[in-house]
Amino acid sequence: MISRLKGLTLDNLVSAIVVLANSTVVTASATENPDLFWSLRGAGAAFGIVTSFTFKTFDAPENNLVFEYFINAANSSQLVNILSTLQDFAINTQPPELNMRIFVGRNQFTGVYYGNRTEYDKLMNPLLTKLGVSTTSGKVSAKGWIDTLTSFSNGPLAQPDIYDYHENFFAKSLMTSYLNEKSLKGLADYYFSTARNLTRSWYLLIDMHGGAKSAISQIGADATAYAHRNATFKMQFNDRIFPDSATYKPEMMSFLNDWVSAIESGDALVKHGMYINYADTSLTNSEAHTRYWGKNYAKLVDVKARYDPKKVFEGPQLVGSV
Repeated sequence: MISRLKGLTLDNLVSAIVVLANSTVVTASATENPDLFWSLRGAGAAFGIVTSFTFKTFDAPENNLVFEYFINAANSSQLVNILSTLQDFAINTQPPELNMRIFVGRNQFTGVYYGNRTEYDKLMNPLLTKLGVSTTSGKVSAKGWIDTLTSFSNGPLAQPDIYDYHENFFAKSLMTSYLNEKSLKGLADYYFSTARNLTRSWYLLIDMHGGAKSAISQIGADATAYAHRNATFKMQFNDRIFPDSATYKPEMMSFLNDWVSAIESGDALVKHGMYINYADTSLTNSEAHTRYWGKNYAKLVDVKARYDPKKVFEGPQLVGSV
């Protein structure tokens, strides 16, 4: 929740100690094995075992405004207007101090602002008006850094002696630089015709990821293996079933696959990226490589051949998988 101000975690990595497939131990940094360092920042699982990281740090901000508003679209047109307004704001106006997300279906609009209440109101009140949200309908709380993080993690993380927590779910993602009106209408129509009528525990989470003033967007698309610098929205689709011991059947995947298709059918000229941390098991390896890494994939294959020619570090959809 501070990446628009401070960049991604991978953007703050200074160096890593890596055990390679041939058992040698090397340092990866901007000056030592820079091609490996480039690859680790976005595709690390395919290249070695990292035993330590060195990060650039920053002073934790302690005067933060955490907000949550109830946001509800009564029909498809209203949802299109909400998402279009947020997209335009993220691209053109949203300052790096503001991080926010919307849960479609849960009617939550949440985020954190690193600044004072006067600045917050001046920035947010016009946006809330455009979204059709009353400025008095939400909750804005001043929090320190740790409490800010906790508020977005559903409470303190349990620390059992043996960690044995599981969820049974299928996930997809889209990393979109711009969704035209047809794409937004495809998203909204599918929500009202299909998604909201499904009784499974699903959600669509949309982060305002990039835009002209986001720190993420200030770094070149080929500066690291991470390929989504131009993504305005980071969209996570998640469909969970209960109990967690149940089997998520392949035919259930059509729910989210069809939703993504409804969005992408709005612009046949665009093939959006996807986010590897929301691994999509319905993709072929070839499609996953293109969606996750785009034009960076060819270079990743070359680096893989040098550091792991026998493909010791291999897995579904990883760099070099066939």
